Amino acid sequence: MLRRLIPAMLVVAALHAADLSAQDWKGRGRLEGKLTTKDGKPLADADVKLRLSRAKAQGTDLKTDKSGRWSYLGLAGGEWSVEFNAPGFIPGKVIVTVSEVARQPIINYSLDPVPPAAPEEAPSTGLPPEVVEAVKKGNEALEQKKYAEAREAFEKASAVITDNTALYFALARAYYGEGNAAKAIETLEKVTAKEPTNGGAWLLISNMKLEKGDLDGGRAALEKVPADTIKDPAIYTNVGILFMNKNKPEDAETYFGKAVDLAPNDPEGYHMRGLARLQLKKKADARADFAKYLELNPKGPDADEVRQLLEATK
Repeated sequence: MLRRLIPAMLVVAALHAADLSAQDWKGRGRLEGKLTTKDGKPLADADVKLRLSRAKAQGTDLKTDKSGRWSYLGLAGGEWSVEFNAPGFIPGKVIVTVSEVARQPIINYSLDPVPPAAPEEAPSTGLPPEVVEAVKKGNEALEQKKYAEAREAFEKASAVITDNTALYFALARAYYGEGNAAKAIETLEKVTAKEPTNGGAWLLISNMKLEKGDLDGGRAALEKVPADTIKDPAIYTNVGILFMNKNKPEDAETYFGKAVDLAPNDPEGYHMRGLARLQLKKKADARADFAKYLELNPKGPDADEVRQLLEATK
């Protein structure tokens, strides 16, 4: 009975409908979230693309509101990818499992700003005019989401500028936009080879590896990020959810705990850690987390569910 109360996003065996046709992606499931910058400012009017991962299945495109929030009711059960794009920021992506019978946790996600690729004034850099023009063209193409054009321009520039980390960041974004995560990671690793303590590069590598399902590689990269540079608990929460989806509640508990330590007044960390501890049969610890969630957010979107969990674990 208790298992019915755990959000299906955190259960590996999600409820799936029969094979869907190319247009049949609608159902009774719901996804919602909030998109912010790394310092917590909402990203308004950003693109949110929902796609059902099943072959040939479709989805829908949304925009965030002025508070950075978005939501959609009417999704089929199954594994969905959620992609985020905002001008001037590196795109992001998460994979979640939607149930048509249980509410999903809110997806809190933040985007990194795009670093300037390189100085654009040739006299101050001594660079050939064609290289400066290539960088300018690449930046413009990125803003227009023309990732192939951006990649070609930045590759041309990087053949001459071989040690500019900002250019590597921009080139990695172009690769990622084209769907070539492997090349994006390879390019960012050039940054970390030159700057081993570059937390931004390690964080992006971690995100990309986790998205590809490489949990060990993603975790190893995340451990390279200086802890004092991580300000957003959603970074740890999202990693914890990935581990829960892979049926690794011990690892999930660790990362949800990091989220709690980083933001002890954020109720979401307690909710998620409580779910992990419940799977680990740490009943008393789970109850303590659920009680803390209700103390901090008694009228929150998951409050009724958490009360049910408390009642069920007496």
